[in-house]
Amino acid sequence: MTKTGLLRYFGNFLLIVGYQTMLWGDFKIGLLSKCIGGLLSIPFAIKFKLWDVLFICTFFGISEITKLIQLLQS
Repeated sequence: MTKTGLLRYFGNFLLIVGYQTMLWGDFKIGLLSKCIGGLLSIPFAIKFKLWDVLFICTFFGISEITKLIQLLQS
């Protein structure tokens, strides 16, 4: 298994855990987990030139990071 494949699996795991944590637990920790998971998935998308996946990861990452900053400042 390549490093990018491993990062993708771990990133996807963090995305799922983060989503469930946002729904049933602490919103801030879930959002942070989703941000990290999205960032870990990006190298795989770049390696295989999956520009649509990269665009979606970037879009959701920007919205998640801005919400996380907003939550941390309050």
